[in-house]
Amino acid sequence: MSGKRESGGEPRRRSREQEGRALRVLRRIRRSSGATKAELARACGVSRRTIQRDLRLLADVYGAPLRYCRETGGFVLADPAWRFQHEHLDLSDLVPFVLAREALRVFRGANLAQPLAAIIARQEKDLTETERAELRAFAGRVSFEDEPRRVVRPRVLNALLAALREQRLVRATYGTPAENRARVVIFAPRRLAWIGGEWYVDGTERGRARRYAVSRLSAAVLGGAALPEPRADRGLEERKRFLRFPPPAGREVARVKVRFTAAAAPWVLERVWHRQQSVRRKRDGSLLLDFPAPSLFEAFRWSMAWGPEVEVLEPAALRRAVAAAARNMAAIHGRPRRRAALEDLRVLPDGLFA
Repeated sequence: MSGKRESGGEPRRRSREQEGRALRVLRRIRRSSGATKAELARACGVSRRTIQRDLRLLADVYGAPLRYCRETGGFVLADPAWRFQHEHLDLSDLVPFVLAREALRVFRGANLAQPLAAIIARQEKDLTETERAELRAFAGRVSFEDEPRRVVRPRVLNALLAALREQRLVRATYGTPAENRARVVIFAPRRLAWIGGEWYVDGTERGRARRYAVSRLSAAVLGGAALPEPRADRGLEERKRFLRFPPPAGREVARVKVRFTAAAAPWVLERVWHRQQSVRRKRDGSLLLDFPAPSLFEAFRWSMAWGPEVEVLEPAALRRAVAAAARNMAAIHGRPRRRAALEDLRVLPDGLFA
């Protein structure tokens, strides 16, 4: 590589894709101290011929002091301190950096946090001071906010990660706010899922597929070897999922039908609530939404969140539960000085508040 610039003084205009890839090539050469064309091609997901063009762009257009190393069969920088004259991070680099930093919050306290932080630190080490300043400025203009999360015990998360890696059983206590005491569960973790700002673990307990909220697990310890995971169409399970819970094996999934007011309809249409949903807009502007819900408890909480903007039409058990909850709320708020007699809400098949 000659290291000379093309005649005319200024580099020819190149696509942002090629310039961005050439910058990634340069950073990998810095880190590896002898990256071959094959290694660079695999890292960038392109052919070796494309890498050859990127190397020529760096050397002939931008003047990078690239040198071929016969000992390693790769390329090095004759001057490791050399930088692009206008080297900077574009959005394709800034956004992943910021997202990666925020993702560490999910693993805080777990044994994955330190390795992930080390990976990000190695990437940031190759940045110039100007790029680091850009990264800090951009991160300060992006915020990641969600609902308050339940606390996950680091030891529980570490035990689950170890069980997944070693294919072992986990023994833990599991309790919900509705239960008087936590129960002991022994299950084989199959996968961790980050859904709606919370950690869940899919597992097999006594031959049945279950999903547990990780924040409700405590005193988790590793057990013996787990049986091989039964073959299942995980994609089918996830496609049938409503909110956080997929359909339990062998349980008939109820279809939920609700009607939204014209005022709420535009907000409802912003999202796909279920992959098998059916939506129909009425002449008066209201909206009919029909979908299968494996958990009527989840459907109940979701319906109640819309308040008077939604009417549950089907199934009858869900409609009765929402109506009873509405009457209870009216009794509580209508007579603040007097204790109202509340109706029993444990009427759904999957045990509402039970």
